[in-house]
Amino acid sequence: MKHSKMNIMLVFILLFGTIFAPTVYAANVGGKKLKIVSLGDSITYGWNLDEDKSKPSEKAFPNLIGERDHKVTNLSKPGMTSSQLLAAMELDTDYGDAIRKADIITLNIGSNDLLQTTGIMDMVNGKIPFDRNTVLANYPLAVAQLKVNLNSIIENIRSKTDAPIILYTLYNPFGFDPTNPLAVMLYGLGQQILPQVNQFSIAPQAKAGSILIADAFSAYDGNQAAYILPNDIHPTVEGQVVLAKLAEEQIVELGDKRLKLKFSK
Repeated sequence: MKHSKMNIMLVFILLFGTIFAPTVYAANVGGKKLKIVSLGDSITYGWNLDEDKSKPSEKAFPNLIGERDHKVTNLSKPGMTSSQLLAAMELDTDYGDAIRKADIITLNIGSNDLLQTTGIMDMVNGKIPFDRNTVLANYPLAVAQLKVNLNSIIENIRSKTDAPIILYTLYNPFGFDPTNPLAVMLYGLGQQILPQVNQFSIAPQAKAGSILIADAFSAYDGNQAAYILPNDIHPTVEGQVVLAKLAEEQIVELGDKRLKLKFSK
C-alpha cells in the first residue's frame, strides 16, 4: 500500500512539474540587452507590413526576438541577393562596425537569387509566360552561386566576430490553392526546388554553437495562408512572429550565459 501511495504521489509530482514547468525565451535580465544584427532581404526588412517603406518595419522578425527586449540593427535591403549582400559587406563600413559589436547575427538571404535567376517573379508578374522547364533549368545556377556566396558571407562575418549566426532556410512563398492552376504549379515547384536549395546551400553551413539553422521551410510548410500576405510572397505579422520564435529556439539551444536567457512560468 505504501508503495502504491508513493507511486501515485510520484506521478502527481511529475504531472504538476510538466504542467507548470518554466518556459525559456530570449529576453534581457537586469537591463542587459543583446545586440542583434540582422542581414537579409525584404523578408527581414518586413516589406509590405507598413505604409512607410523607407525603413525596416518594427514588425519584422528581428525586432520581435525576445519580446522586443533587445538592441536590433537591421541592415537588410529589399530585393537584395546574396551577391549584393556580399558586395555590401565588403564595401560598406556600416556592416563591419555593426557585425563587430554583435552578440547574435541573423542571416536570411537567397530568396531573390532564386526568384530572379529562374524568372519566377517575371512569370508571376505576367512579364513572361510561365514555363516550368525554364525554372527547372535555371535554378541549379542560383543554388550553386548561393552556396559560394554564403561561404564568403560567413567568412566575412567570421573575420570580424565569433558571435553565433542564425541562418534561415528558405520557405516556399507559394501556398497551395486548388482553385488557381498557376498557384498549384508554383507551389509544386517550390516544394520540389526549395528542399534541394536548403539541403545543398544552407544546411552544410551548420556548425554546433557557431552557425545555427532556423528551419523556416518546415515552419511555413502548409501554413502559407496564415504566414504569407495575400497576393504576396512576404510574411504577415504572424509569419514574422514565427521567424522570431525560430531564432529564439536557437538562442536558447546555445546556453551561452552572455545571452542572459530568461525563465518564465
